[in-house]
Amino acid sequence: PYLIDIVSHIHNGRLHMQWTHDNNTHTTHTIQHLAENTLDALRQVAALADRPATLGYTPSDLPLSGLTQEELDTLVEQLRRLPAWRASKEARPLEDCYPQTPIQQGLWFQSQFAQGEGVYHVQMVHGIELDLDVDAFRRSWAEVMRRHPILRTSFWETENQALQLVWADVPVPLEEQDWRSGTPEQQREWVEAYLGKDRAQGFASEDVPQWRLLLARTGDAQYRLVWSAHHTVLDGWSLSLILGDVVRGYEALTGSGQPLTARTRPYRDYVTWLKRQDMGEAEEYWRTTLQGVEQATPLSVERHVAPGSPSPGAGEQGELGTDFSEEDTRRLHELCQAHHLTLNTVLQGCWALLLSRNSGTDDVVFGTVTSGRPLEVEGVERMVGLFINTLPLRVGVPEGSSVLDWLHGLQEQNVQMRQYEYSPLGQVQRWSGLPSGAPLFESLFVFENYPVERDEGAALRFELLRSEERINYALGAVATVPDRIHLDVQYDRGRFADEAVQRLLRQFTGICAQVARDPRARLSEITVLTEEERRQILGQSNAAAPQDVGEDFDLLAFAAEAEHSEDRALLEQLLAEVQGASPDDSPPQTPTSAPTTETGDPS
Repeated sequence: PYLIDIVSHIHNGRLHMQWTHDNNTHTTHTIQHLAENTLDALRQVAALADRPATLGYTPSDLPLSGLTQEELDTLVEQLRRLPAWRASKEARPLEDCYPQTPIQQGLWFQSQFAQGEGVYHVQMVHGIELDLDVDAFRRSWAEVMRRHPILRTSFWETENQALQLVWADVPVPLEEQDWRSGTPEQQREWVEAYLGKDRAQGFASEDVPQWRLLLARTGDAQYRLVWSAHHTVLDGWSLSLILGDVVRGYEALTGSGQPLTARTRPYRDYVTWLKRQDMGEAEEYWRTTLQGVEQATPLSVERHVAPGSPSPGAGEQGELGTDFSEEDTRRLHELCQAHHLTLNTVLQGCWALLLSRNSGTDDVVFGTVTSGRPLEVEGVERMVGLFINTLPLRVGVPEGSSVLDWLHGLQEQNVQMRQYEYSPLGQVQRWSGLPSGAPLFESLFVFENYPVERDEGAALRFELLRSEERINYALGAVATVPDRIHLDVQYDRGRFADEAVQRLLRQFTGICAQVARDPRARLSEITVLTEEERRQILGQSNAAAPQDVGEDFDLLAFAAEAEHSEDRALLEQLLAEVQGASPDDSPPQTPTSAPTTETGDPS
């Protein structure tokens, strides 16, 4: 139907063109001459593009960016003014450009909103016990940067979209210092000072790269490595992969290992996959899942501050942690193995019970972090970048259900949610039907279980001494499993007293212990109170009880008048458990012995 028809394709790196023509209009000689001229023109264009002086870009150079030629010209003109462009040894410093993921955009916005406070600014302090070859160490990081484009990435915003830029040539951001003259105490102070300065400095969007290293020599064969990174480029899984690559690269450079040859997929492949996902299906799932949620589940352990009064600890972030006993850790692992449950599911269930008991509701919502690595993307387990996502988990707590049946239902719920874990939290919030600006959850529960590569015979070993990251939630709990289960809680000290968080930790470990001991118990039998708290409330401690308790004694009123807030909370919780009500219910008057305060003084 056409006078000339050209079909082109690339096979094994070579361009093939098939020309078809109308014999009544053109001769074969004419078409052959035209085809040869076309190929000559293409060769000239390719040769021109290869010249070092050729600096221009076309949309075909950066297809995933979605930029027009005009938009791309504007972007390049702006980038030429940046130090990263001017310092580059490459004629074309920009290697790639593609959209930021919604999760990256969210984290970046929140961190800039709290500029200088260290929000989503990851800091890790590693110990290195080795007479380190610093040059080989630096070169190993350079090789890892070449392997993983996300380590050469910065961020940029145009009028229409948020982009991430991959740079072709970026020097290793490694600063060296010699601290050997300092005492151990002084060296610890220097680490603290550096961390504070590093948090305050933060990262600007145009900073290339979005991470940096401090290598401080503290002894002849001893170093401290401080690795800081913006969370928008790396998650915990990726951090472990990078350190493993650095070790292998160092071994290859020092003659004790093989070079890094295995190819890894770039982060852009995940961005490509993400753009293909059906947000319509995700919207239907989240609207159904969150239907009926009226507000974020309150924690009910916040400080009670009079209106207009300053809150103690306002603007401060606290952090407390606890280790599970070896016995409870063993029992929880045995529970998971015997009943085909994941430890994440069990701990999530215990957190849901904790919220339910303290808030007085059988329908709770809290935030959870998913790995975000889609199984259908081949090689995703070795990809480096930000994949995790924070999403709401809604959990019903039917008191008549057995713990085991309930946990299996929760695990199935997690499996279903995983199909839509790419959903942007901001969009999920809008689908929930809550008023604009209203939070979906007040607390965050995270279970970290990413691979940690350990090789005691490696030429280079990193010992994690400390890790810090500040979150943008009022209260966040992070569970890890090095040997025994460990739980860290970060919290806003303006909203939560240290004593209240310590009590939450005790209650959580107590719930976990009960679930591990008797997984066939009904949920109603799981108490949030520890034995010590029950004895304290029931007057079995050394404190004296009031002597004027009569038949009309009102325990609820007594609880409201308790001098200490902790006593009030415990009294209300006990009353709820004894009567099968929530702390917010209004129970009838109940004759009882009068509890005493924590100090032992009569109320």
